[in-house]
Amino acid sequence: MSTAKPFIVSLIAAGALAIGYYTFWTMGRDFDETAEAVASGILMVLLNLAVTGLCSWIAASREHQPQIRRSWLLIGVAALSNAIAECLWLYYTLAGLDPFPSLADVFYLAFYPLMLAGVLSLPYKPMQRERRMLIGLDMTIILAVCILFLWYFIVAPRQMEGPDGLAGVVALAYPIADLFILTGIISIIQRDLEDVGRLALIFLGASMLFTTAADVLFAYLETQGEDYIMPSANILWMVSFWSILVAGSWQKMYPTPIKAVAEFINPLLRTALLYVAPALGMGLAFASAVSLLDVNTR
Repeated sequence: MSTAKPFIVSLIAAGALAIGYYTFWTMGRDFDETAEAVASGILMVLLNLAVTGLCSWIAASREHQPQIRRSWLLIGVAALSNAIAECLWLYYTLAGLDPFPSLADVFYLAFYPLMLAGVLSLPYKPMQRERRMLIGLDMTIILAVCILFLWYFIVAPRQMEGPDGLAGVVALAYPIADLFILTGIISIIQRDLEDVGRLALIFLGASMLFTTAADVLFAYLETQGEDYIMPSANILWMVSFWSILVAGSWQKMYPTPIKAVAEFINPLLRTALLYVAPALGMGLAFASAVSLLDVNTR
């Protein structure tokens, strides 16, 4: 581990510097679109391959129990699927073909169930039936509110008909898939973890937050038929992959002993939902009422 830690830290730093340089380069908007597509595609492929390699390293390590190793192997396969998708997207772009929707989306969408399987298979202490039901209710509330927002702001404004219907459906599949993975991560964070570092899970959750933000932005502009600037979404996706890299690095550098006893994690989300969910529902109802008043007064 003495030689591995400097290498891992250097890998994280290199990824952060590359993302920072890309962000600075695209902020001025004075760049060639083809060059940007090549640069962003190569950088995201490298980030995903770095995640795949690190996860494979964890999977092959005997410092962790088999369940941990299998979980990170699934996450690594998810990153590999995303790397293949990025290669296909770059190929279609350089060939002058429309990359969306295409075969690349098959590998993009494969990332989500693989990531979900990896995250949900991470170990946790057994829970009482009552607590499992409470966590299930928490996840249901989150999904219900988020799906309502997606429907109101993305699906409802435009019908999925005509030649763009397939593109709209595929675009909406991304943020919906994000919601399931995000709720899965939140459900694990609320539990009493045994063998997974809490910071690793925090970075996994942050990764999906960035991915969700990018996917929702992509889906909204795609379904509205508006042009969007890819660098804005690319930066969010890059930071998401980098966050997975940090999570895996933490798991590798600081392996939790197999027989460790985790501290109690206060289910803060459950308490917050008692206030957040009604507030979000009232906010959505208010926005709907304002829209109806605006339409009736015209």
